[in-house]
Parts: sequence; structure tokens; C-alpha cells
Amino acid sequence: MTKLAQNTGNANRLALIDAYLNMSKIRLSSRMLGHAKYHDLADQSMLRINRQIHGKAS
Repeated sequence: MTKLAQNTGNANRLALIDAYLNMSKIRLSSRMLGHAKYHDLADQSMLRINRQIHGKAS
């Protein structure tokens, strides 16, 4: 693997982790505000992102 490919892979992984953390904030705040629909959507998104981070098919 070239250094560029490795750096690109790391950047993609960091972007996914950032997206996961943002979804966790949405999940928490929607739960605190009582918005079950958004809480469930954030849960689903977090599961999909987690699969991508760990390289599993979604």
C-alpha cells in the first residue's frame, strides 16, 4: 500500500469516526428532548457507520 493510499484510508476512517460521534450527540440530545423518531434514526445511522468503520458489509 502506498503512503498516499494509507493516508487516504486513515482520513476516510477519521471522517467516519467524526460522523459517528456527531450521530451520538444527536442521539443523546434527541433522547433528552423526547424525540423518539430522531433517536431511532440516529441509532440506525450509528450502526451503519460502525459497520463501515470496522469494514463489515451494511
